[in-house]
Amino acid sequence: MSRWKAKHDKEHYYKLAKKQNYRSRASYKLKQLDKKYGLIKPDYNVVDLGAAPGGWSQVVAEIIGEEGAGQIISVDLEYIKPIDHEAYTGVKGDFTSEDVQNTIIELIDGKADLILSDAS
Repeated sequence: MSRWKAKHDKEHYYKLAKKQNYRSRASYKLKQLDKKYGLIKPDYNVVDLGAAPGGWSQVVAEIIGEEGAGQIISVDLEYIKPIDHEAYTGVKGDFTSEDVQNTIIELIDGKADLILSDAS
C-alpha cells in the first residue's frame, strides 16, 4: 500500500469516527473483524484490555445492545470516559497486576467469553 493511500485511509476513518461519535478510528477495525468472524454476541462478557480511549468498548456496547445480558469491562492505565451503557464498567489500572486481574474476575463472575486488546 502506498504511503499516500495509507494516510488517506487513516484520514477517512478519522473523519468518519468523529462524524459517528466514535472515540477512535480503531472502532472500524473491530466492526470489520466482528462482521467477518462474528466475535461478539449479546450475552457475552467482554474484557477490553488497553481500552483507552474506549472505541472498541463502544462497538461492543452497540452489539450487546440494551437488551443483551453481556457485560463490558474496559481496563486501561489511563482514565476512560465512561460509556453510557448499563453493562459497562471501567477499571483504571495495570491489567498485568494481580489486583486488577482479581477485580476483572470478580466483575465477570469468573467467566470471560471474549478478551480484546488493541494496546500498543
